Amino acid sequence: MIPLARFVRTLAFCLVLVSSVGLADARAPIHLSEHFSLLELHRSSTADRLGIPTSVSVSQAVKLTLLCQRILEPTRAACGPLQVMSGLRSVELNRAVLGVEGSQHIEGEAADIRAEWMTTRQLFLWMAANAEFDQLIYYSTHVHVSYRMRGRRQQTLAAKRTRKGWRYVRWNSYLKSPATRKRPIWHI
Repeated sequence: MIPLARFVRTLAFCLVLVSSVGLADARAPIHLSEHFSLLELHRSSTADRLGIPTSVSVSQAVKLTLLCQRILEPTRAACGPLQVMSGLRSVELNRAVLGVEGSQHIEGEAADIRAEWMTTRQLFLWMAANAEFDQLIYYSTHVHVSYRMRGRRQQTLAAKRTRKGWRYVRWNSYLKSPATRKRPIWHI
């Protein structure tokens, strides 16, 4: 965890940048934490391909910074390098990627990640046991994690693809289903 003084300096830099050029126009990488940049949590090939404009508000920048410092950095320290699949999304981009309405991605409170050195399941289980998240969702290809300053639910879910889209079940229910019962829980 980085010291409060460094967090305040980073936040102040973000505020100056927003007021002077706007975050969407920033060319130099802005680090939200030691290993994660604003660009990494903001870029979207889908938005580029579809011509969807993207921008970052001060509130979203602060929430992304907290997500990086409180969740992503400690996870990276324990689990190795992480790849951010998706971070901040506009409402329009969230619709385009078929995200749920009211997604925490829109607020800058969520990221979809993968670990380079462990399976998605191992990453999920480590985070469930060690991170102070709001919501943690296991997908077969990535882990969705969100963070809030207050009112963290510590909710663990698994996403199952159905003909009508995604269905979310409690993690414990997912483990009891016949399809997942035979798989080892934690295998390093």
